[in-house]
Amino acid sequence: IGAVGKKGDTTYCCLVIDGKILTRSIQLGIRVGDDVEVLSGLDAGETVVLARAGGLKDGQSVEILKKK
Repeated sequence: IGAVGKKGDTTYCCLVIDGKILTRSIQLGIRVGDDVEVLSGLDAGETVVLARAGGLKDGQSVEILKKK
């Protein structure tokens, strides 16, 4: 799953807040194929990086691209 990363025992995802990356620990639940339930760590409406989250660092500037 490209949006979810793992470092040791910590599962995380990367958010975009004010144009910068913020890494946040999350707790996962049920997995079905590529879909995964997030039990805690995210709030509705937050912008989550969907691919290659493992290559990003906290504070890194990013641009959000919209699908055409």
